[in-house]
Amino acid sequence: MSHRVNLNSILPVEVLTTIIVDRIVDDRSFTSPPSHVKHSYLADVALSISHVCRLWRTIALGPSGKRLWTHAPSRHTAACVEAFMQRSHPLPVFLRIEAVFPRGQKPTSSSLPALQMALRHSARVNTMTVEFDIGNGGGDFDEEVFNYGVTEKYLKMVNLLDHHSFPALEYMSWTTWINIDQHTFSPNFFKMEIPASMKRLFLQNTEFNSSLAVLRAPLTSLVLHQCGSWSGIDDFITTLRNMPFLETLAISSEGYSALDSSDIPSQHHHRSVQLCHLTRLALHDTLQVVPLLFTCMQAPKTCRVDLRLQMYPIHFDVDRYWDHWGILESALREHFESTAFTRLTVSGAGKDDDRFSLCALSPTIPALNIGFNSHYQEFNRLNMRLLRTLCNLLSLPCLSQPCTILVRNIDLFSARLHDRNDNFTPPSFATVREIIVTRSAVDNFVHALLRNLDRPLLPALQSIGLRETLFCGTNLHVIEPILTSLIGAVVAREHLGAVQSVKTIDFSQCRLTETAVDLLAEAVPNVEVFWDERCLSPNQLADLRHRSEPEHEGIMGDIIEEAQLPY
Repeated sequence: MSHRVNLNSILPVEVLTTIIVDRIVDDRSFTSPPSHVKHSYLADVALSISHVCRLWRTIALGPSGKRLWTHAPSRHTAACVEAFMQRSHPLPVFLRIEAVFPRGQKPTSSSLPALQMALRHSARVNTMTVEFDIGNGGGDFDEEVFNYGVTEKYLKMVNLLDHHSFPALEYMSWTTWINIDQHTFSPNFFKMEIPASMKRLFLQNTEFNSSLAVLRAPLTSLVLHQCGSWSGIDDFITTLRNMPFLETLAISSEGYSALDSSDIPSQHHHRSVQLCHLTRLALHDTLQVVPLLFTCMQAPKTCRVDLRLQMYPIHFDVDRYWDHWGILESALREHFESTAFTRLTVSGAGKDDDRFSLCALSPTIPALNIGFNSHYQEFNRLNMRLLRTLCNLLSLPCLSQPCTILVRNIDLFSARLHDRNDNFTPPSFATVREIIVTRSAVDNFVHALLRNLDRPLLPALQSIGLRETLFCGTNLHVIEPILTSLIGAVVAREHLGAVQSVKTIDFSQCRLTETAVDLLAEAVPNVEVFWDERCLSPNQLADLRHRSEPEHEGIMGDIIEEAQLPY
């Protein structure tokens, strides 16, 4: 026989209040974007709580329940909004302006009369989110008429904001996925009063410039995703000079460049913006733009830096390719000065050599991420341009002295790169004591161990890790030539006075048998051989290609996810 427990009778009112008020209001799902899978609507929950029983209604409508009513119910009627504002008075208010029409899901939309009522209390609004997203929501009716209606509603709602001030505003996010090119802010927006309490701003798919009044607020976080913004480098500098307290700055263009990149940086621009409080900097834009932005900033060495550069052949002047990289390399050299990262991860896309990413770690400063995607394989392969670019970065003082390097699926040790007759000299990785190599990088790495004996590669190497590689064929009794080459390289290095002898070899997630491991151990008795006792199939090895390590991905994704939530 089941027994119902009456929490009202056994819990003190204070504990019950914490459960049905504070725990609920603090749930982040109530402030997540309407398009988010975990989105919830606090106004409906508050109304439900107030109708559970007399005690819960007393709590909800009493002084301790005021927080339940702080989210203006803009989907409801104007009278409902006014009731919420009275019940929550004088607490700060969360205002959401929305029209979201996802395909296959229930649309959500603010009511114009409800919004007008909520804006009467604009002085109490400390959090505001705007999201208009028609997605693929045209449905089975006239999509052109539908899009026009949503756009017209959007313009009416945002125009209301021009006539109100928000002196208590601390956070604002603004997202517009509707069928206008990009939303351009009204010049009157925030013209009445720039909120002195404003700290965090997230803009997505919008267009603006340095004249936008809210950019003169004392922001600590500015996150721009797919925004068209500054007309040039001077406009960018003007904006940042109004933000001396910035702790997070993220610009992610993904097709919309954040800056007119026709400018060439001058000494006037060089490190002209001091951002003394910056702890996170993420710049994802074109090869023309990222160096321009980064070279203008002077941030602390303790700032976490994430740079991702895109090159689109249609819009790119190939003759200036090395000029843009030269600007970035100079800025990196000056930013990190005498700092040296101790662990590097270099990743690629195997035979699809159109990109690379680099993650540098140190026990004393935050990580550095640099990524490049050219979308232009022929250009990359000509004169080995992509790999030469990567090698130039790895020759910078801050990146040229690692103790450990992980080379993931990129041909960093290609013979064509290291046997060139021009003045290009790839890094020798003279300080590396441990290397971990995966997939397509393994073959050339093994052969590179005995290349150029007058200037040997990895002279201090003592530990080798091999991952996600096929050392045995379909017939497990057949050993691939690469394993034989590895044995030869390790044995030969034992007799070279200019290099360290290899002390350990570790195999993990490879196609390898115990017989092959025993053969290696017998051939190099002075080397400790470790094996995870796994013999993966070719299909299992292929599946590992889609795996990624969080540290290699940079911080842009986390910053954008955080920026969409007020708390």
